Amino acid sequence: MQMIRRDMGLPQRIQSVIFIEEATVQLTAALEKELDKGYMGSYGRDYLFQHLRAEGIPTTKTCAFAILNQLDSEGIQKRQPTF
Repeated sequence: MQMIRRDMGLPQRIQSVIFIEEATVQLTAALEKELDKGYMGSYGRDYLFQHLRAEGIPTTKTCAFAILNQLDSEGIQKRQPTF
C-alpha cells in the first residue's frame, strides 16, 4: 500500500486538520461530480470505495459513505432492503 500511495504522490496519512478539511472538500466535489453522472447513486459502501480508489481519490469507506449520505440520503434509503 505504501508503494501505491507513493506512486500516486500521496502522503502516507493525513495528520493536519487543514489537510483533512481539504481532503473532505475534494471528496465532496468528486462525489457530487459522480452523482451528476447518474449511476453512482446505486453503489453500496464497498463498491463506492472501490470506484473512488480506481479514480485515484484517497478516502476511507466510512468517510465516503457519510458524505454520500449527506449528498444523496434519498438514494441511500431507496437501496435499503424492505422486509
